[in-house]
Amino acid sequence: MIDSTVTKVCCKFLFFRDLIRPDIEELKDNAQSAVKGTWALEINPILAQNRRDYDDIRDKWLNKYRRARRYRAVVDVTSPESQALMYLARAGYGGLTVEDLVRLAPRDNFEDELIVMADVRAYFTIACKRFVDHVPLKIHQSLHLALAERLSVSLLGRLIGDVNATGDYADRMKQLVSEDPAIEAKRVRLEATRVRLQEMKRKLASFAA
Repeated sequence: MIDSTVTKVCCKFLFFRDLIRPDIEELKDNAQSAVKGTWALEINPILAQNRRDYDDIRDKWLNKYRRARRYRAVVDVTSPESQALMYLARAGYGGLTVEDLVRLAPRDNFEDELIVMADVRAYFTIACKRFVDHVPLKIHQSLHLALAERLSVSLLGRLIGDVNATGDYADRMKQLVSEDPAIEAKRVRLEATRVRLQEMKRKLASFAA
């Protein structure tokens, strides 16, 4: 009985899967096109409208590269830089860092190269965050939401077409929505048991009274 139940469930699943397969394949193609379009946006043009975050990231990396060029050893508490920061704090210029001191240093011979490195790193960071957000959104919109919106209509249309093709609409619909025989038999047994228990409860109540 269990084997027959599993077989019937599997057959229904395969039947409905075949009905919605055209929609799934079409929307998968749409999702792939949407992702490719998102990738194409990152190739040309190279653009970052979020200038505030871009400039902050660029300055951060530029200072880091400048510091790496100028101070190759780890700065400790007795370094000239630390002493300079201490004297500046005493003079009322607190809150400064070694990166701030780098800006006061003479121009590096490789300053242009450092700027290019910082520009590239900043753009990579901005573009990476943008791409990571857009790709899942494109898939969700062009596949998941689109499938949910059209599924009920297209499934019903193909289901009606299928039963019309068989020439026996009533029997086909009855077959698709019919209850599994094993579950139906169990439900009937439970219902009979419930009726008997209620009758016994009624008799016991009458006897106790």
